[in-house]
Amino acid sequence: MVARGTDLGHLHLKDPKDLEGLTITEDGFMSTSPGDRPPSQARRRPCTCGFPPAPRGSGALGLWGENIGTFGGAEQELLLGRGLKWRADKVIVDTKGKVHVYGEVVP
Repeated sequence: MVARGTDLGHLHLKDPKDLEGLTITEDGFMSTSPGDRPPSQARRRPCTCGFPPAPRGSGALGLWGENIGTFGGAEQELLLGRGLKWRADKVIVDTKGKVHVYGEVVP
């Protein structure tokens, strides 16, 4: 499982639940962290996303950022390559308005 903290403004959705069932192509690199929760600095973002490991053939190449990140190994960053496609399978908006997206990387 990898997780990320983000916002959804670039998707121009009226309601975050409209994301459910959509397949998104990431034009840029996707910053993620191993595990089911993003690191504390990313949890401050209005949306968190969780993905199981990418399937073989998806083109999801990762770069472990320990030696190049500002926070070293504490940052726990796994940078996924451009052009990655993922599908939002479930979207939950909690009582505080935080959006939680659960999806998977698709080929």
